[in-house]
Amino acid sequence: MALFYEPLAGIDAKAITDLVDNQVAEDLHLEFKQRVPGNSDSEKKEFLYDVSSFANASGGLVVIGIREDAGVAVGIEEIKTEDADSVIARLDSMVREGIGPRIVGFRCHFVKVGDASGVVLVRIPASWSGPHWVTFKSDFRFYTRHSNGKHPMDLSELRASFTLAGGLTQRVRTFRDERLIQIQNKETPFPLQPGALVCLHLVPASALVLGAVVPVATTELDLHQSSPIYGFGAFSRPNFDGYATAAPGGDNTHGGYCQFYRSGIVEAVDASLLEPMRGQEKVIPHQQVEQDLMNALERYLKIQQSFGIEPPIFVALTLIGVNGFRMADRRSLHQEMRLIDRSTLKLEAVCESMSIDPAELMRPLFDQIWNAAGWKKSPNFNAAGRWDPN
Repeated sequence: MALFYEPLAGIDAKAITDLVDNQVAEDLHLEFKQRVPGNSDSEKKEFLYDVSSFANASGGLVVIGIREDAGVAVGIEEIKTEDADSVIARLDSMVREGIGPRIVGFRCHFVKVGDASGVVLVRIPASWSGPHWVTFKSDFRFYTRHSNGKHPMDLSELRASFTLAGGLTQRVRTFRDERLIQIQNKETPFPLQPGALVCLHLVPASALVLGAVVPVATTELDLHQSSPIYGFGAFSRPNFDGYATAAPGGDNTHGGYCQFYRSGIVEAVDASLLEPMRGQEKVIPHQQVEQDLMNALERYLKIQQSFGIEPPIFVALTLIGVNGFRMADRRSLHQEMRLIDRSTLKLEAVCESMSIDPAELMRPLFDQIWNAAGWKKSPNFNAAGRWDPN
C-alpha cells in the first residue's frame, strides 16, 4: 500500500485501518509511531532524526497513532480529535525550530478514524535544499535512510547530498534548455503558429530526484484546467509523454499547448499572446500576459496537487523571439529607448506551497520582464503587492 504516493487529503479512515488489517510493514518511505513525541529531549531528537532522515533520502510518511511490532502495523492508538490541532502545531514548531535548513513542503494532516479520534500523518518530501541536520540542543547531526531505517550519514553520503542539492537547480535548467531547443526546432506535441513564444515550465523536485511517475495519460483531465496559457483548450489527447491539450490556431497550426508529463512536469507554450498588434508593431500586452500566466500557474498547480505532487516546484518562465518588443505602455515619450535588447528572456522562481498566491510568486518575474524593457517594475501591482492593473 503506497501511502507515500497518495495525496494527504486522499488518505481516509479505511486506508489507515487497512494498514493494520493487511499487516503493512514499514519501508523506505513509511514509518509508524505509536504516540506523539513527548516533552523529553530524547523523544524530540528521535522524531527530528526521523524527519531529517526522510528529507535527506527520498522522502517519506510518518503515521503517528499506529502500534507496530517488528515494523509491522498491529493496532491503532488513536489521537483525540480535540487535540489534533495542538499536536500538529507542536510538530510543525519542533521541525521548524529543530532542523536546518528549513524543509520545504513539510506537512501534517489529521485523519479521523473513530468517532472522536484518529491519526496524524506527517509528510516529508525529498529535499532539494539539503542535507538537513538536527539543530535541537546544538545536536548538529545528519541522518539519512535505507530500507532498514535511519542511520547517521557518513562522509561519502554527505558529499553526495551536497552535490545533489547544488546540482538540482542546474538539472532543472538543463531540462528547460533542452526543451527550448526542441520547441524552437518544432518538436512539439502540436504544430504551433509562427511568432514569439511564451513558455512556462513547472518542474517538481520529485520528478528529478525520485523519477516520479503519475497516471496522467490514463486520467481524464478537466479541459478548462488543462488549457494552454491563452485561449481555451479545444483538443486534448494522451500521447507518449503523458497528456496534451491544445488551443486552436490557423492554417493547421495551434495557438498554444499544454503538455503534462508522466513525471509530473508541466510544459505550456503559447504562440498567440505576443502576436504583433497595431499593424506590425512588436508589443507585449502586459496586463493580458500577466493575468493569463497567473491563471495558468494556479490551474496547473491544482492538477499537480491532484496527483499528489508536493513542493518544491521550480517555475521557469521563458520568452522567445522578443528582441525589439516593448511594453504596451504609453507613459513614456521615448518608446524607442524602451525596447527589449535580446531575443530570449529566462526567468525562474520556486513554489514552496501549493496554496501560494500566484501574484506573489510571479511578481519578481514580471518585474524582470519590465526591467528588460527599460522599466523599474511592473506597474500592475499596488502598494500592498496585489495585482491591480487599474
